Amino acid sequence: MENKKPILVFDLDDTLYSKKKVFLDTLKEIYPNTSFDESSYKIYQEKSDEAFELFSKGSISLEENHFSRVQNTLTALGLPSSSPETMTFKKQYQFMMDHIQLDKDWFSFFDYLSSRASLVLLTNGPTDHQLKKIHSLNLYKWFTSDRIFISEDKTIDVRFNHTEELSLLEEMTKMDKSDIKANTIKKKSIDKSRKSKTIPTVMNKSLVSAESEVCCG
Repeated sequence: MENKKPILVFDLDDTLYSKKKVFLDTLKEIYPNTSFDESSYKIYQEKSDEAFELFSKGSISLEENHFSRVQNTLTALGLPSSSPETMTFKKQYQFMMDHIQLDKDWFSFFDYLSSRASLVLLTNGPTDHQLKKIHSLNLYKWFTSDRIFISEDKTIDVRFNHTEELSLLEEMTKMDKSDIKANTIKKKSIDKSRKSKTIPTVMNKSLVSAESEVCCG
């Protein structure tokens, strides 16, 4: 029986780099005399989710998505949030996001795994936006283009939840990327009585081979 390489699936955001660090560093750069913490980032996550939901439904443009999540966050944090001030933050945040770097530990980690496993990158968001991050992190060194899956390419109109991730992974193992692009991936119904399902994945750089529990109920 042929021995096949294991498939190791990685998330992008908040796995291969820290969105929280980018956000908090931007706040500190613009407001050096103000203290920010984890709760500040949680507010940004909430506003980002709300804006992305509207964008994915076609209610707002990508630019409006980026602008509103920043403006609404600044307002919630009690910071100046006029259009010019929102643009200042947005530009600084984007500058820092465009210059994210992969931690050195990841280099040796991926170098070790690349010959031992099939590395897959699974991420959600607008394609162009996610590709810029992939380029900045130099991930093409280990992830081939046919093993990079972005939600916008998969016709998934909302942020990934665990059910959608499982559905996409199941389809991904059955067909190549050209097939996936040509067919709309239908969400699979998962028995609500099943509390969890395990899939081979790596979600933390301290794990070389792991199983992650995906809650379904």
